[in-house]
Amino acid sequence: MAALTDTLVLDHGAAGNLRRIEELLMLLWTPAGEGDSTSVRACMGNLIVYLEREDDRNDIEYIIHEVVRARPSRVILMFAYPDLPDEPVQVSVSAHCWLEEHGGERVCSEQIRIRATGRRIQDLPGIVVPLLVSDVPVHLWWRDRFLEHQDIFEKFIDSIDHVIYEGLHWKKLPEKVARIEELMKRLQGRVAVTNFNWSRLLPWQQRIAQFFDHGLYDRELDNLCRVSIEYHTPPQQTEGRFFQALLLSGWLASQLGWKLRGGSREGNRVHYQLHAKDGRDIRISIGHKEMPSPGTKGIQKLRFEFEHRGASFAFGIDRDQENQMLFLQVNKEGACGLAQKVRHVSASFATLVLRGMENYQSSSMVFERAFANAAAMLTAVS
Repeated sequence: MAALTDTLVLDHGAAGNLRRIEELLMLLWTPAGEGDSTSVRACMGNLIVYLEREDDRNDIEYIIHEVVRARPSRVILMFAYPDLPDEPVQVSVSAHCWLEEHGGERVCSEQIRIRATGRRIQDLPGIVVPLLVSDVPVHLWWRDRFLEHQDIFEKFIDSIDHVIYEGLHWKKLPEKVARIEELMKRLQGRVAVTNFNWSRLLPWQQRIAQFFDHGLYDRELDNLCRVSIEYHTPPQQTEGRFFQALLLSGWLASQLGWKLRGGSREGNRVHYQLHAKDGRDIRISIGHKEMPSPGTKGIQKLRFEFEHRGASFAFGIDRDQENQMLFLQVNKEGACGLAQKVRHVSASFATLVLRGMENYQSSSMVFERAFANAAAMLTAVS
């Protein structure tokens, strides 16, 4: 990363603040001397990040560097500390730079850091929005508890194309999901919405889609009757991991046209009854096991069961988290019983951000339908 410029202290509500920040940006690209090599400034979009935890400062720099190397963007980091006394807002500018593999060209993306405390965090949207690069997408990553400061988020709505949030550490799940669902309905067609719980499901969705690919087992979809999902969770992620399993179930229901008929709880499992377009009854069962931290977490097993004219078979995906593998196996008469091994590495935060940024419009439409189904399934057992 290029060296940071001197920190700029903003005057409260001063009209000249934007000009002063732009001068900092110009200074960043001014060659220091004759021997200073020029850099290519790259920008495919804007990435705004909202953070409240002081211990995030170092982690976020590493994450952002990985993100902008794959998708060069103007990055604006908002460090918000609402519990600290009011202080003047501080701004500094830096650049993430790297050498391209072929040709060795030095490429850089700008980064603006804004620190606000106390009531001054309310000034963040007014400072950030004028700094956005026009004619490219604007992504807002809400790193901390989403909607904790909804009044600040609302001020960004007219200036962003996409919002990403976590969803893993949710508490009071029915209340939180209802608020998110209401927000998504209000933003529909204006701002795309995705979360990391959804992005973590991508490898599972890909394996399922490949199994039912045309010419393989696509015809067996008409004989699918039961789906079971097993997930592990540390104590602090119980509700978030449960909703992740519901998102996978909701995605299946939306893609296959299943309609929810009802749900029930039985110990550490929940059961759902759904109805297919051709009149079949579908049963989805979700079970969980609480694990100490650190330990296995997230979805660990997925099983599809099929029945047709008295014959049955199953397709299963099992996760070996320790060895970073997925095992895919078909149990069917005449089929090879050997499991296929597929590499499965837990996605880094940088990978999750990139998954959210890429194809965010189409992904958001699928996510919205899955989320609506998941919310209905949650209500059925609450």
